[in-house]
Amino acid sequence: MDNIIDKVTFILAIVAVFIYIIFGVYSLFRMDQTSRNSIKYDCRLAEISVDYPQQVKEQCRKLLK
Repeated sequence: MDNIIDKVTFILAIVAVFIYIIFGVYSLFRMDQTSRNSIKYDCRLAEISVDYPQQVKEQCRKLLK
């Protein structure tokens, strides 16, 4: 009986590790796609940051009104 429980536990552990690996690879793929296709600015910092382009600052002013 203990042998069967050990085998089932081992199989469940292998399945869990496999699912975590798949989820991790998927997450890395999604992060890579998002970072390549877009730039996100935090409009709360637009007025105090010198790194934000002027066009972004103007759009942020319109959005925050």
